[in-house]
Amino acid sequence: MGEVVRQPAIPIRALPIIPPAERDRRLTFHHNGFACQSIEAGIEYVKTIHDVTHVSDIVFDEQQDASVCLIETDNNVQIELVTGNRVASLLV
Repeated sequence: MGEVVRQPAIPIRALPIIPPAERDRRLTFHHNGFACQSIEAGIEYVKTIHDVTHVSDIVFDEQQDASVCLIETDNNVQIELVTGNRVASLLV
């Protein structure tokens, strides 16, 4: 683990502002991921707080050692639900 920095060397106000074109080229936000015990229950919960337009199939991803599902909403929020061994320790 790295050392916790208590005081940044440069004040945030002094950091350079990245022009939008350069920022957009470097990073595109795709989705929020949430660990859950049950993808089916997660889908039902998301439907209570968002207007869901599409729910993908539930797929087992060997690289993540987890089952995943992508949900799209009417305001272009994309949510990934993840369940399985890889995320089990994150759940209470």
